Amino acid sequence: MILKELTKENFQKLDEIHLSTNNRQSMAEILAILSKSYIEITQSGIVTDYEYYKSLNSLSTNPLEIIHYDIKIIDQTKVLSYYKLKDTVKNTYTMRSNLWVLEDGNWKLTFHQGTKIVAP
Repeated sequence: MILKELTKENFQKLDEIHLSTNNRQSMAEILAILSKSYIEITQSGIVTDYEYYKSLNSLSTNPLEIIHYDIKIIDQTKVLSYYKLKDTVKNTYTMRSNLWVLEDGNWKLTFHQGTKIVAP
């Protein structure tokens, strides 16, 4: 997805693609936004990558709610997004950080980390 402006709203839309229950039922939309160099540090500290996600059929489809979304523009080709996320089924919270990089004219998610936190 090409964004004309580096705004919080535009990057929140990208993160919502990653979190959408519909997209998590089929990996096509998720894989389309992941960089081939994607790395993730999971809540339990395990490091996964693009190939791991390519091997999956779906992700958790629990409804997720973004709270306190913000971004930090590193430069015109790199943006860090960070936010609190609530799993509305489990009633659990995580802090999320994502590094978006402009690759071949498209924003790709290249790094993600989720850290469990105590409810607000």
